[in-house]
Amino acid sequence: MLCCRMKSSLPFIAGLSFKNSTMSGQLKRKLTKAEQHAAIKAARGILRPKPGEPSFTEQMAIWKAEDRDLERRRDERLAALFKK
Repeated sequence: MLCCRMKSSLPFIAGLSFKNSTMSGQLKRKLTKAEQHAAIKAARGILRPKPGEPSFTEQMAIWKAEDRDLERRRDERLAALFKK
């Protein structure tokens, strides 16, 4: 519970509830089984790699290599600053 002083200093928090949150407030009604099935199929199609694209593990390996390269360059740049 928020004390009355906190409610007055943070008015936007007092108005928040689970019903008003963006996640639950997007749908006004419950989806039918057919709509749920269609939404799941659409999501699978988005997440499934297209022909010719690398698999998820290959993409992660590429992203990790790029991230390591960025970290290495950042460390070199910081080391050069501290040497001065």
